[in-house]
Amino acid sequence: MSWKHRIFRLLGKEPEAVVVSFCSGPEALGHAMVELGRSAEAVPFLQRTVALQPANADGRELLGVALFQAGQFAAAVEEFAAASRLRPG
Repeated sequence: MSWKHRIFRLLGKEPEAVVVSFCSGPEALGHAMVELGRSAEAVPFLQRTVALQPANADGRELLGVALFQAGQFAAAVEEFAAASRLRPG
């Protein structure tokens, strides 16, 4: 069983399909939590991802999504802007 399947099981949901990607542990856990509708719980994991990898545009974008869904709109806009600057064009 892959580590992503284990994360989904730990969070109480059997994955229907797990997309394989290359991301850090905190980012993967944060992503799984966002997918399960647990965005507020995902925020600390995604903040850790961004602290460890400030140039990670995908991590910043996902953090923005989690923040937005958690009602932290101003912080979400900051992360979306940072992700946009890292991905010009």
